[in-house]
Amino acid sequence: MGRFDQAFALIKENYQISNVKNSPGMSISVSFQKSIEHFHFGAACLESKALINPSTKFHAASLAKQFTGAAICLLEREGKLKLTDTVATYLKFIPQVATKITILQLLDHTSGLRDQWVLKFLAGWRDHDLFTMDDAIRLTSRQKELNFSPAREHSYCNTGYTLLALIVENISGVPFELFIESRLFTPAKMANSLMRREHNRVLDNEALAYRFDEENRNHYRSLPPFNIIGATSLVTTSEDLVKWAAFIQKNGLINCYKKGKLSDKQEINYSRGLIKSKFGEEHVLYHSGWDYGYSSLIMIFPKQELSIAILANCYSPSLDVLGILLANKVMDLGEQYQAIAEASLSDELHCPKTTYNSELFTGVYSNSNTGELLSFKKSDSGPILDIAQGYPLIKLNDDEFLIQGTISKIKFDGHDKLYRSVAGSWNEYSRCVVTQPSIRNERTVGFYYSEELNSVLEISCEEKNLQLSFPRGEKYKLRHLSGDKYVFNGMTVLFKIGMNDEIIINISHPRATNIKFIKGHNSE
Repeated sequence: MGRFDQAFALIKENYQISNVKNSPGMSISVSFQKSIEHFHFGAACLESKALINPSTKFHAASLAKQFTGAAICLLEREGKLKLTDTVATYLKFIPQVATKITILQLLDHTSGLRDQWVLKFLAGWRDHDLFTMDDAIRLTSRQKELNFSPAREHSYCNTGYTLLALIVENISGVPFELFIESRLFTPAKMANSLMRREHNRVLDNEALAYRFDEENRNHYRSLPPFNIIGATSLVTTSEDLVKWAAFIQKNGLINCYKKGKLSDKQEINYSRGLIKSKFGEEHVLYHSGWDYGYSSLIMIFPKQELSIAILANCYSPSLDVLGILLANKVMDLGEQYQAIAEASLSDELHCPKTTYNSELFTGVYSNSNTGELLSFKKSDSGPILDIAQGYPLIKLNDDEFLIQGTISKIKFDGHDKLYRSVAGSWNEYSRCVVTQPSIRNERTVGFYYSEELNSVLEISCEEKNLQLSFPRGEKYKLRHLSGDKYVFNGMTVLFKIGMNDEIIINISHPRATNIKFIKGHNSE
């Protein structure tokens, strides 16, 4: 019996796999001290009933970023670029507000650039409209403001890694996908890996992605509708990923993944395509990814000679937890991490009844830097983070909780402040004080135009509730937060009165802040 068989059995039990041909699944590879174990279950294709095997290819989403980071490192080693070079040195479309951004700041997610996926949504793209490198370039070139001054803060930004791929092409003179193949995949013996520039390119032995509709109990195909490289579009196998982990440790490329620093010298855990952190006393490099039904994870514990790769063709937010479960079979991460893994994998609510009144913690909290909102609602057994489907909080101690299905924590500081851990760093949030709007609903109704995005949105009012919509998109109900601030789809909407008495909307997302729309301007 293998070292990881018990953990594999728990994973299969958690995903309730009874008929492997009728459900999406996973491919897991674990390399420990040169011995590799594989575990896989589920269908790569529900239509043909083809099963997942160790060589099944998956779209691995943001796991692409570590290869983009490695490509930049190779070019730096060869003296073909400096990390302190400005991006504008290599890419002439960079807007004026971004001309001082450096390559290093793209790698560290400290550039301040707005994220391309948020801009795509606000520019009116439907979810399944094709998005290309040319589209990303256009949205980047039109940016009027940054989220923050370069290196002042850290904010995950896919735009930066898309630009890094273009820099690799500019300097090397070959397409990004061919550079990665010749310089990284081939030396690492990753025979089943590629960077897919065309989203609809057919591949042998590829897992198709699915989403499951709980209401009608049907599976639906999910296809990433973008031709974007650098930030995403890695296609690989779990077997190839553990080969990659061994390769970068053997040839020293692992030393390229260095923690970033802000302008105030504060260190961040993001490390040029991977995240450096500690689980218990063990150092780890890891990254996860999610895209249109696909989920992915890589974990590398260099000291223990342990690497873990998990790929899934169904959305699974708990892959980090599965990685911890597997790692704990090799090393002792401590009772807390074992409890976290087991509790997070359970379908039951493992948040014990608390001695305090959970109503004290309910409400909405805001991050003053990013505008991100965290909303908590009451349950019989404790507070629940009211995001998407709602994530129960697992109690770790009197004021610290784990967000179920993740390795992210919430720490309450009294009743008016909390901290959330993201990639090993704690971000502060303050309770929002609810006040009434100063701008009447009827005055906000109308069409608004964004010069930056060349996009139009409409504000309407139905049964006294404000709604936001794009010409080709669905309507979103605006939930009142406080004053003239509302929230929808993970974004905040702030209504303001401009210098000429016009109504202005500022829309903010943690990865793209203060996108301006002006009522009536070029909106017809």
